[in-house]
Amino acid sequence: MNHVSSKRTFLASGIISISLIILNLIYRWPVVYYQRIAEDDGHFTTVGWLMYCCHYIPYRDIFDHKPPLVYYVISAVMHLFGPSNSYVRWGFAFLTLISVFSLYYIGLKLFRNRHVALLAAILYAFDLRLSPGGLFQEPKHWLLLSG
Repeated sequence: MNHVSSKRTFLASGIISISLIILNLIYRWPVVYYQRIAEDDGHFTTVGWLMYCCHYIPYRDIFDHKPPLVYYVISAVMHLFGPSNSYVRWGFAFLTLISVFSLYYIGLKLFRNRHVALLAAILYAFDLRLSPGGLFQEPKHWLLLSG
């Protein structure tokens, strides 16, 4: 591959990355501010809030059947920005973006094809489920790739 082709590939990857970030944030915007709290979302936020304000320890002081990383992330977001559902959801949106780029990288390594990796990342980023809860911002979106 020559130098010009390498620069074009790098530029195209940058444009695609920035476009994915902007489109994903626009797509998630209504979820952060205007959608009701889902069942799991409420449990996660409650446990994270109890860790934040009352210094509870998961599985000792309060129990829910989800992995503990979720609660620690929520508690950390609350420590950084304050106890707000909007901040917690923006934190999950950020983690979803990290997962999108991780999936792109995994797809690139597995298939050695940018187009397949990009398609997987786009489908994952915009969560194209045909359910009413398709826009819910849930930790399972980023827990899938962190395991």
